[in-house]
Amino acid sequence: MAYPTDLQDLNAGIGASGDPLSLPNHIDQHTAEASVIESLEAKVGIDSSTVKTTIDYKLSGIPTDDKAVSLTGTEDLTNKSLKTGTKITLGSDATGDIYYRHSDGTLKRLAVSTDGKILRLASGIPAWDTETSVVDASTTAKGVVEEATLAQIDANTAAGETSARLFVNPSTLGKSIDGTLADNSDAKIPSQKAVKTYVDLQDATDLQLAKDYTLSLSTTVASANQRFIDNTNVTITGGSYALCKEIKLNENLPGARITWTVTITTGTQTVKTKVYKNGVAVGTEQTDTSNASHSEDLTGLLKDDLIQIYGYIYSGTGDHYVDSMSISFDRTLITGFITNPTATH
Repeated sequence: MAYPTDLQDLNAGIGASGDPLSLPNHIDQHTAEASVIESLEAKVGIDSSTVKTTIDYKLSGIPTDDKAVSLTGTEDLTNKSLKTGTKITLGSDATGDIYYRHSDGTLKRLAVSTDGKILRLASGIPAWDTETSVVDASTTAKGVVEEATLAQIDANTAAGETSARLFVNPSTLGKSIDGTLADNSDAKIPSQKAVKTYVDLQDATDLQLAKDYTLSLSTTVASANQRFIDNTNVTITGGSYALCKEIKLNENLPGARITWTVTITTGTQTVKTKVYKNGVAVGTEQTDTSNASHSEDLTGLLKDDLIQIYGYIYSGTGDHYVDSMSISFDRTLITGFITNPTATH
């Protein structure tokens, strides 16, 4: 039997008028017709069929009074959901196209525009348009900010007549107060003249002391007048310069003499030493094969500077030390100002 994979030709088994029932075989014809009918029943299915291959099952979602949707006919679809991946082709589609509901109830396509365009409504219909250029707001009367007047600056006012936040024009700063500065005031902007007047009226004694101190430092010179000494022994080791001793200054010294002693107690060796300041070499390299004393005059020393002796073993073996380091200087003192010239450094 050809059906259901192909159409069954039942006429082929029907004999002509006057033929005996046995030719063609009458039983074979009825058997073929019965097989086709049973196949049709299986294909159509019974009422409320649960067999998923039957037509009854496939059309069971259509209400009794409805009919199946046609390809080109006009039908209303209700309560339908478009799942992920659904593609709607409306013609001339391009990446970036937008679809909207038209007044006639149909879905319309708004073709993608060029970069920089914005979406606006024109007569209730979406349309692409050029963005309006932003114009700076006024800085005097309207807008987000307003220029502050001198009176508003003096009054420490935050907002102006338009309730906008005030800003201060740099040119206004040149029109500030020249009179005496108010104590602990944040409301006024002092002029250069006002600041100078305030400084000039400060305690003359304090200013003089500062001048005297500067003068005393300016006359500090290197000398043999020892101010500080460190006599602890420090072993010299290694094959490259390393820190042996250091002294931290507690004041400015325009001039000072640095002295140190190298002691070699055993063996035969060559030792090199040098003055450093803040980890940077500033002195002349000294080479010793026996006990020796050295000195180096430095200038331009500042408070908190570290004056250091670095050393290393150049050759040989044995015991060798930097066993003293001192700082020496003289200076002219202002009577009644510096009372303890030998204070520890």
